[in-house]
Amino acid sequence: MNTNTTDSIFTADRKRLIEEALEARERALWLTPGPERDRLIRQARHCETGAQGLRWAESSDLQPPRRGRLKRINERSDGT
Repeated sequence: MNTNTTDSIFTADRKRLIEEALEARERALWLTPGPERDRLIRQARHCETGAQGLRWAESSDLQPPRRGRLKRINERSDGT
């Protein structure tokens, strides 16, 4: 799969998640406080988080973790 295809898939999924979040929030606005409203707000948050993750994944500034930093973190968790 080439980069353009991957980017367009991420973009389409991100747009779908954003639309779903907006719809859930709009429906929640019309409900009185309760379990259904809470569920819609939670659904909207999940969609927004997913969209942010896809935005991060398609970022051109995305860089792999630096090896030295991971080594230091692992040493701290091992107690060495």
